[in-house]
Amino acid sequence: MRKLQKLWIILFLGILFTAPVLLLTMPKHLYSTSERRKLKTMPAITMEGILDKSCMQSIEEYLLDHFPFREQLRRMKAYYAYDILQQKENNGIYVAGGYAGKLEYPLRDSEIAQAADRMLSLKQQYFPDARTYYAIVPDKNYYQASAYGYPVMDYEKLDNILQKKLTDMSQISLWDTLTIEDYYCTDTHWRQERLRPVVDRIGEQLDFSIDLSSVPKKDITIITHFFVFENFSAKKDEPNSRQPVSSFQRISSEILPHFFVHRTSMYDASVFLFLINIYEK
Repeated sequence: MRKLQKLWIILFLGILFTAPVLLLTMPKHLYSTSERRKLKTMPAITMEGILDKSCMQSIEEYLLDHFPFREQLRRMKAYYAYDILQQKENNGIYVAGGYAGKLEYPLRDSEIAQAADRMLSLKQQYFPDARTYYAIVPDKNYYQASAYGYPVMDYEKLDNILQKKLTDMSQISLWDTLTIEDYYCTDTHWRQERLRPVVDRIGEQLDFSIDLSSVPKKDITIITHFFVFENFSAKKDEPNSRQPVSSFQRISSEILPHFFVHRTSMYDASVFLFLINIYEK
């Protein structure tokens, strides 16, 4: 028993003294590919920063970002959360029906109202007399979350807030023009080649039509940095890796990068219609 206690003490002291040495000697990265964000840099130590405690806060964030084997430890935490604790999500990211999604809950009323105010400001400033339309682009959660028991924001309330605010604009409803299959499996974005119903709905409101058969396509080779959860291999309903997908937005580092190269076709259009997802950061 004492030998075991001594072993634990030695292991603890080894980690305690080894971690600072590794922190000082290991190369520092400026960017986290898995999290898609810049890592903190060592802050300048000033008397003002010490007095207002901002310096210590910055140093703490720097040490957390550059802790030795941080990525491996985060992956271990993900395995523990999914496979041991059987949690349904980790860091707000969940997998259901072969699609990865990011929880957006609850509805943040103030942000929706702020977005509406900005839209009104743009209309009044740049095209006060023009016919104006807006469209809510549903995210994947609208078609996925509630069906698998995940919390979902109140989309009806979101719609009502905008209708009350944007009385000078006409809404183009897209709710029934999309399905979960119209989005990439591991990405927040929709798939261009499946947007014909969306184009037709917008055309009905804006008095135009597009014959997509006459729109030329370009055959391109896509090299995809396809991020999937590490424990996808333990799941039965893996997403289709042959789809053209881009890296998952703001995904946590409990993932492994995979690369796929394949041919696909994309529309080569000279006119683009931009729709704003007001809930996207």
